[in-house]
Amino acid sequence: MHLFINPIVEISISLIFVYALLSILSSILVEWWNHARKSRGKLLQDAIIQLLYDPYNLSYGELLMNHFLIHNLRNPHNRRPAQYISSNLFAEALIDLIAQQARHKLNSICLEVDCYCK
Repeated sequence: MHLFINPIVEISISLIFVYALLSILSSILVEWWNHARKSRGKLLQDAIIQLLYDPYNLSYGELLMNHFLIHNLRNPHNRRPAQYISSNLFAEALIDLIAQQARHKLNSICLEVDCYCK
């Protein structure tokens, strides 16, 4: 007795199962490869730097990776970059960088205004 009458449904379910199995297998292999090469932190660092790259302003990616909140996540033994950065920590460090830049700009504007007022 067949569970499904329509062979198209059976083929579709089989293809979905094979696709899911291959995607899980490829994820396991990629994680194993990155763990063996110890390159996960470097890949994360490169992705953040590329994501926050702006040719006209500061390089927020490099500033973020050197921020004290993120920099302290490095492995103390071999100084490799952090392998994981939580979303809260990422947001706090990025907001702090933007606030520091805004404070710096505001201070420079205030100094220019004071120079013109005297």
